[in-house]
Amino acid sequence: MEMFPSYSESDFGEFKPPTLEQRKIKAPTNKPKYLISSEDVSLIYKWHSNFVRNMTNAEWLPSPKKLVGNDVLSPLLLRYPTFSSVIQEAWEALDANFEGRISPSFLVIVSHIKAKVDGSDATNQKPDFYRSAWVSETKECVPLLNKVKESTNELLDQWPDFPTLKDIIIIVDRILSFPITSPVSR
Repeated sequence: MEMFPSYSESDFGEFKPPTLEQRKIKAPTNKPKYLISSEDVSLIYKWHSNFVRNMTNAEWLPSPKKLVGNDVLSPLLLRYPTFSSVIQEAWEALDANFEGRISPSFLVIVSHIKAKVDGSDATNQKPDFYRSAWVSETKECVPLLNKVKESTNELLDQWPDFPTLKDIIIIVDRILSFPITSPVSR
């Protein structure tokens, strides 16, 4: 893991001029992307093991620990991307009953996202500029980017064939297309 990750190569590589030291670009490896990783299998094993251990009742076994303060939000948020990728292909085949059963978890996820967007996230940690989603700061960039785009469009009306102005519009549109949860450095 890099100490200070840079997203410029992947996001804006075509706008950079070639340098004298031409670095070889690593070809993307097409490893098969498994739906369930080995970490997921390990987590499922731990959950199952703890569940069975806590539900087993016998005279010769010590009494199971009482479950106190279960954190249901973090596992839900961790597993939502997997659920999302599975459900995208099968959404039309599901009935209204399933939708009614899954909607409470969607509401929990939406309320968590809204808390992050509003900047009222419960964590008191300082965000990492290079890796953390700092939504309250990121959303302040949107009006500025819209103003840059508007001004550039006015200049494009005067000089329609100016390539730098066209590049500015492309870059601003690309930045606006980033997810709001992208790191600020991106």
